[in-house]
Amino acid sequence: MPEGNISKTTVSLEDRILTRHAAFMANLNGSQPFLLGLRSNALQAFQSLGFPGRKSEDWKYTPVTKWLDASLQMAESHDEPVLAVPPVLKQDNRYLAVSVNGIFRADLSELPGAEQNVVVCSLADAFKDHTELVQSHIAKQADYTSEAFTALNTAFLGNGLFVWIPDGASLDYPLYVTDICTDPNRSLIQPRNLFVVGANATGTILEWYDGPGHPSCFENAVTEFYVGPSSRVNHIYVFDRGESADLINSLFVYQEKDSYFATNHLTLSGRLVRYNLNFLPDGEGCETHLLGLVLARNEMHVDVHTFVDHAKPNSISNELYKCILDGNSVGVFNGKIMVRQDAQLINAYQSNRSVLLSDSAHMYSKPELEIYADDVKCSHGATTGQLDEEAIFYLQSRGLRQEEARLLLLESFAREVIEQVDDEAIRAYLGVRLRELLGEPAVSSTT
Repeated sequence: MPEGNISKTTVSLEDRILTRHAAFMANLNGSQPFLLGLRSNALQAFQSLGFPGRKSEDWKYTPVTKWLDASLQMAESHDEPVLAVPPVLKQDNRYLAVSVNGIFRADLSELPGAEQNVVVCSLADAFKDHTELVQSHIAKQADYTSEAFTALNTAFLGNGLFVWIPDGASLDYPLYVTDICTDPNRSLIQPRNLFVVGANATGTILEWYDGPGHPSCFENAVTEFYVGPSSRVNHIYVFDRGESADLINSLFVYQEKDSYFATNHLTLSGRLVRYNLNFLPDGEGCETHLLGLVLARNEMHVDVHTFVDHAKPNSISNELYKCILDGNSVGVFNGKIMVRQDAQLINAYQSNRSVLLSDSAHMYSKPELEIYADDVKCSHGATTGQLDEEAIFYLQSRGLRQEEARLLLLESFAREVIEQVDDEAIRAYLGVRLRELLGEPAVSSTT
């Protein structure tokens, strides 16, 4: 790794990564040359890149090596026959895909029947049964040559989750996706998801990751979506694993002509949370929606990086991220919209709005536009402030106690994002959970 880019404790972690990778590759009897080459190339890229330090522009507000300490171990495989699925996922009229420590478990899942004409299986099985399809999409958008955590995940690519909605097919119910962390140590787990949605297909994907009582883990997750022509995908992502959990989540979305993709990221707890969200609407008539809500408390650090690359004309993107920061928490938002030279008639909007509930909370916001076309409508903006004292006073004058007035204003602030979750049961749960968290006192350096 480049000299001076990582700390001594991280070098120790690198040694464990290299040792585990050698054993991982040695046990891959019968693996396809394509897959072996991909893993080897990704490891070389990881070694060349190294974990990012503060000198990296994209990581200057997030010293990630602080969380990559000597206690972090490589996750082991476990075969627990009975595991507790998050209660909120036990809904009617849904499908369920369960992974354990990043490894898909069909025996714990509740999958669509053959009549649905939808494939949900492990990536290992998909490489055997749908070889050409997987090879044409895996690691095509997730560029492991320029980002260390994507390279690290790709180097260990194995039994992740594969979902294929063929041309003209539709999921009649949402597919809930979850990963259960069971390793007793503080462990690095690396979930990998590939979703391929064919032409004129539709589906709703809900990724739900909570873990009250679970061991702490450091997740390095990579998810790729291919969205075919005239297809429609709704994607919801909820992270609520508790105050000792760390997450690097990289999402890559490729859209064909006239496709629709909407994602909604809700972050309710954690220690370090970093999102790398990348969207390439690569056809005319694409519609892309990015929504997010961050509730950060105590010592939590949340960093959201988004990149929307408008490569073709006549497309729309709309981006709204809201943050509520309390205690000593830190929020980072860096959103970039690029409009390429031939991508005329683009409508692209971006907004980041943040509320600080304590004097020791910090928000760093950097919205960006990079436009090379001349017939576009693009805007971006960021606001950071505190709750309106006059509004609180007005509500108190109408009979509400101060804490009730405060909670009402915060719920109203968050509602614009939560109401876009089109699953009624999940939306109701999120409303209750948000109220629960906002009602708890946060720890601040001033208290």
